[in-house]
Amino acid sequence: SCLVGSEMCIRDRVRTVPDGVFYTALKTKDKTITINGIAESNNRVSSLMRRLDGSDWLANPNLDKVQAAPSFGDQANKFNLTVKVEAPATDKSGSGKG
Repeated sequence: SCLVGSEMCIRDRVRTVPDGVFYTALKTKDKTITINGIAESNNRVSSLMRRLDGSDWLANPNLDKVQAAPSFGDQANKFNLTVKVEAPATDKSGSGKG
């Protein structure tokens, strides 16, 4: 199960965070990762969501909250999102993500 390798999944996600996005908290519960962070703009949050969605190990990113964070920049936002952990598809269906 990916939960056995969830530390690897999280490390992978930390390495692929887009420029201008900063995680302030990462929590895991069951097969869900909750990410809180700050982004320089809405476009940076969108880029993060696309990267998470394109991952073999993660699925269904869901943006729970976006709030202006002017103390971090004119267009900066605090965000909260969740993403599901899922094992990559196997050859049995031939329709893996990514």
